[in-house]
Amino acid sequence: APNFNLANLNEEMFNVAALTERADAKKLAKQLMGNDKLADAAYIWWQHNRVTLDQIDTFLKLASRKTQGAKYNQIYNSYLMHLGLTGY
Repeated sequence: APNFNLANLNEEMFNVAALTERADAKKLAKQLMGNDKLADAAYIWWQHNRVTLDQIDTFLKLASRKTQGAKYNQIYNSYLMHLGLTGY
């Protein structure tokens, strides 16, 4: 499983399209929820790589099947705000 932390930030870390394992998606989502700096880095990477809100939705649903991603709404909403604030 990938190791997600600021010390070893790399290109693949935020590539939600490549996340197919629920455990990996859940791990990333949990870390984004608990670390504002990591979340900000993710939003910038996602925007730069044109990650869509649909892709984020799919990632969050994978991470939290029981609640259909609702558990991680904060990530989706914060990314949406990031895109709005940057005029994307």
